[in-house]
Amino acid sequence: MMKTGKLTVVAFLLAFISVKYAGGTFQNGIDRFLEHDLQRYSSQRMGIVTNHTGVASDGRHLVDIIHFEKKGKITAIFSPEHGFRGDVAAGSKVGDMVDPKTGLKVYSLYGKTRKPTKEMLKNIDLMIFSVRDVGVRYYTYISTLYYIVQACGEAGIPVLVLDQPNILGGNYVDGPIVDESLFSFIGITALPMAHGMTIGELALFFRDDIKNRFGTDCKVDVVQMEGYHRETSFSETGLKWINPSPNLRSELACLVYPGTCLLENTNVSEGRGSAEPFLIFGAPFIKNKTLKAAIEGFPGVTSVETIEYNPKSSSAVTNPKYEGKKCYGVKITGVNSTFEPVKFGFWLIEYLAKEYPGKFEIKDSGFNLMTGKKSVKPNLLKYGWKNLVSSYQKELEEFKIVREKFLLYTNSR
Repeated sequence: MMKTGKLTVVAFLLAFISVKYAGGTFQNGIDRFLEHDLQRYSSQRMGIVTNHTGVASDGRHLVDIIHFEKKGKITAIFSPEHGFRGDVAAGSKVGDMVDPKTGLKVYSLYGKTRKPTKEMLKNIDLMIFSVRDVGVRYYTYISTLYYIVQACGEAGIPVLVLDQPNILGGNYVDGPIVDESLFSFIGITALPMAHGMTIGELALFFRDDIKNRFGTDCKVDVVQMEGYHRETSFSETGLKWINPSPNLRSELACLVYPGTCLLENTNVSEGRGSAEPFLIFGAPFIKNKTLKAAIEGFPGVTSVETIEYNPKSSSAVTNPKYEGKKCYGVKITGVNSTFEPVKFGFWLIEYLAKEYPGKFEIKDSGFNLMTGKKSVKPNLLKYGWKNLVSSYQKELEEFKIVREKFLLYTNSR
């Protein structure tokens, strides 16, 4: 029995916020936390790592609910890349600030500091993490999670993750494993390009990894989703779509992103500065009709069209490739469940290198960090994408075995 009538009403309402979908009733970690767990932590000083995706099913932000409804004491907010409200262009450094809506201090973890300092953590009893992830290693929100677990372990602060769906899916695992010599903020530890874990599962994986690598232990708990299965697509959850970052503007873009993001380290535009980045890509030297015909033959691509565009700066991107110049390219408008974006990315790089010798360029340093291995580029260009995929299968299977012990959800069948 709840202690107050007000909390009883809130719990009653939240129970009906659960979303019905084909696989049953879905409820995300934030709603379950608000309904079942928040009262237990209400006397603790909370730090919250979040951005614009940390919202309940009714659209209200977790921070706003706790702060304005006086359900707990928030002493600090921590923001990943793109800032607390999620409107900062990719790669742009974010400074500390005071949130104008709540008056709370916001520490940026994508500026001068990426790992919280002892000073930032000194008034925190519990760290809550609530960010929606895409499911890709080089999507930097998970690197922020890694540093949070590490820093909180060092400070003796427990971490509570409010789980959310992996937009790319809970079964899709692909790509080479990052070599230790190439660990970076887009390859924080030994993960493949697509990891197939929820943010909560990753937190448990990171806890063990940090303990093994640094000898630091952290108490990590996860508020699990209800009605979520590994094969559940984001659209099946019934949750309202929120762009996880300014340049990923649809579920389809997220499904293609692991492959077309490789273009960031080439002289082909990945579509930043266009209406639909990562679905649109091209360059002034591309023959778009020929490219369209080639892409139509790749497994899982159901529709693609030619396009011409002039990349422009906006609030989502500054100085995109070929700004103001006409690019000839394509737009992927449909894929099905057989589409494998990592393999598509490798196929695309090989195709462009062969089709445009002397014109197509790869920036080695960034490409190595993104793929996780210095050997990917030479192997890809010499032996082809299928041979490359075969070359990393053994380590990928070994990763899948390790990954199993951290999985919180099963397939429904």
